[in-house]
Amino acid sequence: MDLDRNKTFMLIIAILTLVIASLGGYIVFDKYFKGYTVENEINEEEPASKDKEKLDSLKIDKTKAYVYHVKYTGDNEKIELPMINLNSQEAKATNDAIKLIYDQLVQQKAIFELNQSGTVSSEYHYTVNGSILSVMIHTRVQGTDTPVENYYAYNFNLTTGGTYSYQDIYLASGATNTNIHSKVETAISEYMEGQNDKLWETEAQKQTYIKNSIQKYYELVNANQITAYLDKNKSLRVITTILLPAGQETFQRVLEIK
Repeated sequence: MDLDRNKTFMLIIAILTLVIASLGGYIVFDKYFKGYTVENEINEEEPASKDKEKLDSLKIDKTKAYVYHVKYTGDNEKIELPMINLNSQEAKATNDAIKLIYDQLVQQKAIFELNQSGTVSSEYHYTVNGSILSVMIHTRVQGTDTPVENYYAYNFNLTTGGTYSYQDIYLASGATNTNIHSKVETAISEYMEGQNDKLWETEAQKQTYIKNSIQKYYELVNANQITAYLDKNKSLRVITTILLPAGQETFQRVLEIK
């Protein structure tokens, strides 16, 4: 009789062990794969109602916002990407470019799933200041090394559907042709000075990195590759490359220009 009890007890223990193991496997699976969906954080700023009817004339779908998210049409339909709701060639070209950005995110996501490590995420927001629609997309790829962050900015004229240049945007913010570059230089210097002192071996090293980051800004300007946007307070935000003695050394950053 005692032998039968022991067999029954051991059988129960074995069953419980299998159940716990299966649950453990589920927990591990959830731990690795739950964070892979590319998520969107949306910050919308619509114009006042008295201006909407005039500015909405170029919308493809007048029932939707100026920027709205749609299902990704690739292998993973859980991913959503922002689309610009304007009927213009410039908006169509930008939407195609945004799709390519998310194609790359999906490919990276698949690699992370295969290796069971890393996360991919994104956020976007848009603002409307007068007839200026500003859109900013931020993507983040976190592997085993320093996170890779990229920022993309687009600015549209809601009355024509065309795009605004960097100069158009900084002038709209109140900056001028004579002070914009000095303002950006100050923003770069303040950002670098705000880094942890332990990052720098010497003060001379820090000043060299500041100088090189400012030089990088001018290179982007001269190559017509600098981007910027207006936030909800009509403040200018410039996306530029910062050089730091860490990781891949070059980092995209968004700087508020005062």
